[in-house]
Amino acid sequence: RTILMDPFCISRSNAGDPRHKKLLELLPRYIAVVSKMARAFKTLHVKSHAAFERQLRHRNEKSFCPEPVHPYPSGHAVLAHEYLTTIGW
Repeated sequence: RTILMDPFCISRSNAGDPRHKKLLELLPRYIAVVSKMARAFKTLHVKSHAAFERQLRHRNEKSFCPEPVHPYPSGHAVLAHEYLTTIGW
């Protein structure tokens, strides 16, 4: 069975790096495409970026990654949890 996962950026919108800010501005378009594809092909949809947004309310992004797209094991744990939740495990 096919499972689609959103792209993610582990950064807050008020991040000082302009590249992170630009990525966060573009990301909703990419997520919308994944969402549309998941509906069209009736696949499961892992909302990884939303999972990180929830975590960033309570923790600093450096808890999850050295930079926004390559997570530490703690970031992979967030992804794994969201994946397992999505598949209903």
